[in-house]
Amino acid sequence: MLLKYFAKNIVLSRRVWIFGMFFGLFLLYIGYSQANSGIGATVLDQTYYSIAWMGIIILFMFGTISTTIAQSAIYSSASLPYLFKFTRFSRKSYLYNIVFSSLLVGASLATVILIIATLVFSFKFDFIIYSRNYAYSYLIIIVGEMFMIFMALFIVLITINYLGAKTVNYIQSVPMLLSYGFGILILTSGINSVYIFYLVPFSAFVVAFQSSFLGLESLPVAGGIYTVFTPYMIISLSLWTLAMAVIDVMLLRNVKVSSLDERAQL
Repeated sequence: MLLKYFAKNIVLSRRVWIFGMFFGLFLLYIGYSQANSGIGATVLDQTYYSIAWMGIIILFMFGTISTTIAQSAIYSSASLPYLFKFTRFSRKSYLYNIVFSSLLVGASLATVILIIATLVFSFKFDFIIYSRNYAYSYLIIIVGEMFMIFMALFIVLITINYLGAKTVNYIQSVPMLLSYGFGILILTSGINSVYIFYLVPFSAFVVAFQSSFLGLESLPVAGGIYTVFTPYMIISLSLWTLAMAVIDVMLLRNVKVSSLDERAQL
């Protein structure tokens, strides 16, 4: 029941379509409009550039989906303590329904983005851009989306439990902002430490997605200054996801009841 409810909320959300799909297509247009002279003349440079934009747009879209799910969690927070106490519905089941519904919709929308981006950049550079291992690429997509969902729920639950529900609108867009910020840093080679690619999940996702798309186990980054290894980034992203999931379950145990008045904004 909740699976259908969450999936319907995502599909019908104006936030997902306006900021996820339409703004994602606008970002795709920005990537397409970049002069080739600023990208590089080699096929490898142009492929790196194209896949980086794909990863950033997909991650940004996941940010909008996770924000939509987080909003649903806000408005259902008043009933969650009673749901867990007086029914057989558990906290793990609640998280399962959220994650699985998000994965279904997110993977579908990511596929649409990949198809459009592949056509656009293939037309721009006059050669076909495709993944050398689609199963590997979708594995990265699934792990990345799970991380974004758990992180958005973490932000919402921390806010409801400790900061007050009234402040949630000011911080629930953090996943989208961080996705865009670190994505731009990767595109502009603005990251000056190799550890950021391993320790920051946003940059780890984009670069791991690039590596999986190219079928590589290692990848030069930051203008070729560093070389990062994909398995380490996948492990880092998976550990972040697991940590967020465990913390979310713990926070759900003590979720507070927030009234409509408390959630009202000035």
